[in-house]
Amino acid sequence: MIFRPSLPGRHSLVYTVAETRPIQSLTNEQLEELSELTSRTQGRDYERETVHYVIAVITNEKEAMLAVNPNCYETHAHMLLEMDDELEYLNQRLSRIQTEEREDAIFESEL
Repeated sequence: MIFRPSLPGRHSLVYTVAETRPIQSLTNEQLEELSELTSRTQGRDYERETVHYVIAVITNEKEAMLAVNPNCYETHAHMLLEMDDELEYLNQRLSRIQTEEREDAIFESEL
């Protein structure tokens, strides 16, 4: 109960507080896990930006090679194959990042 002092010429008012119940809060372990998830998310964001940047650089270099010499497939076949392999690897890395994000989202929802 909460009491208010009475004002001159008035009776004191009495208010009742609603029934109290415990509020669930996260444990220290759960907070640590959430901090770890946040850190992992930031790392993935940085890695994703880096991968996108490298993909853009490789794609631009490849387009520049083809613009200068449209027949460079014959003269620079090895270099173009290496670029294609690197692009494939980077696409696979992006897929793994997305998989990690889904797994972390599931883990976070279970907390």
